[in-house]
Amino acid sequence: LAPRNRRSDGQDEPLDPPFCRAPLPYSELAEEFLQRFGRCAPEVCDGSRHVPAAPFARAAPLARRSGPPSSPDRNPGARPRCGTLAGFKSVFGPTWGKYRSIMYPAVGNHEYLTASAAGYFTYFGGISPYYSYNLGDWHMISLDSECSYVGGCQAESAQEKWLRADLASHDTLCTLVYWHEPRFSSGEHGDSTQMTTIWSDLVAAHVDVVLSGHNHDYERFAPLGATGQLDPNGVTEFVVGTGGKNHYGFVRAPLTGELVRNDTSFGVMRMLLGPTGFSWRFHPAPGYTFSDSGSAACY
Repeated sequence: LAPRNRRSDGQDEPLDPPFCRAPLPYSELAEEFLQRFGRCAPEVCDGSRHVPAAPFARAAPLARRSGPPSSPDRNPGARPRCGTLAGFKSVFGPTWGKYRSIMYPAVGNHEYLTASAAGYFTYFGGISPYYSYNLGDWHMISLDSECSYVGGCQAESAQEKWLRADLASHDTLCTLVYWHEPRFSSGEHGDSTQMTTIWSDLVAAHVDVVLSGHNHDYERFAPLGATGQLDPNGVTEFVVGTGGKNHYGFVRAPLTGELVRNDTSFGVMRMLLGPTGFSWRFHPAPGYTFSDSGSAACY
């Protein structure tokens, strides 16, 4: 049996062998995305801006038309462990790695199955656990929700202090923040309460959008305030954990403000970021039909 993966909030995840599945030459989902959108640069694509393709349920999502995840090898040594540099090169590289030059990743819990997430940080060129950048008119922030590996996410932790300073120094109309474990979710892992203080910081700074993954489902919320209450001046959260490994069923009724959710379709969400607002569309993988789309203004 594979060891349980201890989440950053101290809870155990279900048993799940931490071995990468043998990839298709191209995953159906990555190939579909390539055919639809090409490999355009982040600065100009359909007259707007691409959002980073980072917050998937796994760092190496593999889409299949149907059926459960493939069984782990009887000889696990023949297959690279997920999170290792070898795993990134052999599984992620031939599929989503095609977009590596325009990716701005966020680290997740499975990357830390390898000590210090060394495979992830090496593959992505020594990128920081949390960082920010500007993309057109938008300010973008990538955070590490595996809080125990970066000194915590509580008030006055290194990451939280850095975040407040970064927000204060970038007075843009539109801001998007992304990390792995969702602050609010009705999926199997539930709410990631370790991000409570950071979420409150984002509400106070009038951040527009938060993207996350981790729960293997799709969820979209109305703007939420610091405690998860409906707030027209709050943050809109998307959970896009549909990268292809498998699905988790929902374990609770829809949460406050949870407008759309789906736990049966694989796919990706494409966001277009304009000077005063954004639009989104969930594109299902081949063989699936669920979709969700809309637009909203920054404030």
